[in-house]
Amino acid sequence: MFVLQNGVKIDEKGIIKALNDSMSLHKYYFDAITGQVGFIDGEKKQLDKKPIDKNRYFEIPRISEKTKISWAKDFAQEFVVSENTFLANLFVKILKKGFFGDFLKLLEKTDFIYGWTQWEYDCINKKIEDWFETISVDIKDEWEFDCDCMACQAENFNQKYGRYPEPAELIEFIKTQKIN
Repeated sequence: MFVLQNGVKIDEKGIIKALNDSMSLHKYYFDAITGQVGFIDGEKKQLDKKPIDKNRYFEIPRISEKTKISWAKDFAQEFVVSENTFLANLFVKILKKGFFGDFLKLLEKTDFIYGWTQWEYDCINKKIEDWFETISVDIKDEWEFDCDCMACQAENFNQKYGRYPEPAELIEFIKTQKIN
C-alpha cells in the first residue's frame, strides 16, 4: 500500500487503471494531497482553460504496448519455459510479431494465466514505484497486514504491542481481530 507523507492512502486501483488505459484522449492525474486519481475525457472536451497546479497534480503515464510485450516475453522465457518449452517458444514467436492480444487469448486457454496475472501485477507495481520516484512527492510503501495468515497477524500484534507474540498469545489475538 502506498501512503502519502500525510498518512493518506493512495488510490492504487485508480493509478493502475490509468496506466493501462489505451485511449490517448483520456488524461489521468494523481492528486498529491488527497491521493486520489482524477480523470478528464478529452473526447467530451472536459478540459478547462484554467492551469493546473503542477505541484499538486501529476499526469499519470501510460504503459505502452511495447512494454507489455516485453513483460510477456520475459514471462514466457523465465516462467513458462521451465514447464513447457514448446508453449514458451510459441508465446515468444507471437510476441515478436507484436500480437499481444493473441498472446493473451492463447494464455487464457492455459493454466499459465494465473502466473501471468501475478507477473503483470508485479511489473505494474514496479512501474508505479519508478514513476513515484520521478515526481516531487514523498511517498512511502507500507505493507498491509490485513489477511488472516499467522505471519500478518503476528506483525499486527508486534505493531500493537511492540513485540512478537508467543504462540498462545497469537491464537488469542487472532480471535479478537476483524479480518477482511
